[in-house]
Amino acid sequence: MLLTAAAGVLLGSIRYHDLIAEAAENVGAGAGAVAAQQGSNVAGAVLATGVCILLAVWFAALATPVWRGRDAARILTTVGAGSPLLCGVASMGGG
Repeated sequence: MLLTAAAGVLLGSIRYHDLIAEAAENVGAGAGAVAAQQGSNVAGAVLATGVCILLAVWFAALATPVWRGRDAARILTTVGAGSPLLCGVASMGGG
């Protein structure tokens, strides 16, 4: 499911990139403003995709230890499950 989310973020970013270019043509925006918006779009997509892939690998690595009943693996799984909330809260302060 995390890899599907990562693919969705990438596809949305590609679509949004095209919408930025189209909107810039319609209003005659400067090249600098368009480049800044598109750069922000790419950076957000890379960050979100990286978090999704990191969590997918995290959970895959912890699957067997959790299945065997290791307490440390269960704690790390809980930390991994809470990390998207932490990333969301942290991104609100980014401006």
